[in-house]
Amino acid sequence: MNRALWSQRITAFSCPPFPCPTCKKGVFSLIPNSLVYLETAASKLARIKEENWSIYETDFRFSARLKCGRATCGDEAVIVGVGGVEEQPSQEGWEPSEYFVPKFCLPMPDIISIPDKCPPPISEELRASFALFWADPAAAANRTRTTLEHIMNHFGIARSRLTVKRKRHRLVSVTPSASIRIG
Repeated sequence: MNRALWSQRITAFSCPPFPCPTCKKGVFSLIPNSLVYLETAASKLARIKEENWSIYETDFRFSARLKCGRATCGDEAVIVGVGGVEEQPSQEGWEPSEYFVPKFCLPMPDIISIPDKCPPPISEELRASFALFWADPAAAANRTRTTLEHIMNHFGIARSRLTVKRKRHRLVSVTPSASIRIG
């Protein structure tokens, strides 16, 4: 897993090389001129009302289309998210530049590779966690926890056993932790 890949931003001209979930061999690239963005109503209002408003306080929403670069695949995806303006280096020094942060992609690329022989309940739950990765990291972590439960079930790992006094004793506890951070 390339951790840096999943935190990169999109520009009007390029996107990170997200792996194609269809062929699993190609990577997505931005379809030229497909990125569309609009300034939010709150951002427009702030620009008008705030005396010390700065262009760097601008907020956007965007959508774009991606296409797998592998000739035998060519599958497409739609990606949406939020954006803003930040300073970027240029030949004249620094200048404002728009950036975009993904919040959802359909189909969502696989964040980690899933073996072809992976049982469907496990791969489906894991892919469900991927779909939530940008939009709701806590929900993605919970789906990952559920994936671990499916793995335990697949391998027949007992969750509890009876003690000598015939009381049930929990052996394994898979619980989300506040310290777990996805992304």
